[in-house]
Formats: sequence, structure tokens, C-alpha cells
Amino acid sequence: PKSTKCYLRDECIYRDFDNYVCNLTTTRTPDVPMGSSFCVKTRRCIMWAGPNQTRVIITCAVEFTKSGWLKGTIEKACIDGQKEYQKRLAHAIRKYIGAHPSEFQDDIKSPVREQFEESSSEEYKEQGTNGADMDSDLSAPNKASRPNKHRLSWSNGSEDDTED
Repeated sequence: PKSTKCYLRDECIYRDFDNYVCNLTTTRTPDVPMGSSFCVKTRRCIMWAGPNQTRVIITCAVEFTKSGWLKGTIEKACIDGQKEYQKRLAHAIRKYIGAHPSEFQDDIKSPVREQFEESSSEEYKEQGTNGADMDSDLSAPNKASRPNKHRLSWSNGSEDDTED
């Protein structure tokens, strides 16, 4: 369907503003085919990455309560939807920060407008194909390998943004 009813449950898993914050969102869509037999769990971890930089790591997984012949199709559609949503969200955040730099200054009052104007004009790069693990760090991608997970990394297009 083009649109559907979604039920979201948000849970704060960890909160230490000097270290990181981690939330878990469970999304259920009962009106889609097999909607009562799966949910999408999205974990967002937000941490410091340096002066005027924040690293956001997003991991999602589709959990099935029943098996069915549409399992592969559902999983692909859910992951693709998550990728698209996270790309749009990252773009909107960068656009907002670029338009309101005075709201995003560090202790020494250095504006961040230039960094975000550069990154918002670049195209986002996909570094995986059927991703469930999304890394939204502007400075350096998460290089840790995770078995059975796929990665989508947004970057500012610099040469340092390639994964090993």
C-alpha cells in the first residue's frame, strides 16, 4: 500500500548525555499483508564524534512471529523503507542545521554552517545494498564489521569516507 497505519513504541535503552543515547523503536503495521506476523525494530544510537560533530548509528531488523512465503519480500520492503526514511531524515536535519547555525554552536561559539552546507549539497552514498545498519557520521564511517547486517553510510563525500 502507498500509506498505512503504523503503531510505534519508543523505548530509551540508554541515556548518558556525556557518552551516548540509545533508543529502540518497534513499529507494527497491522493493515499490510502479513502485518500481524512481523514488526520492525529500529535502534538509534547518538554519540559525540568531535567538535561540532555527532555520530548517529541506526540498526534495524525485521522480527517475524510467524513464517510465511512473503517473508523475503516483507524484509526487503521494510529495510528499503528504513533506508529511504533515514536518508530523508538526515537531509532534513542537515538542512535545518545549515539554516539555523546559531542553535548549534559549541562552547567556543564556532558556527557549523560551512560544514553542513557542504554536506547537505552532496549526494548520500550507499555502501551496502540491502542494508539494515545505517551509519550517519559525517566525519568517519563505522568500520566495525557486524555479521548478518548490512550498512548504509551517509557521508560528506570526502575521500576519508570510504569503508575498508
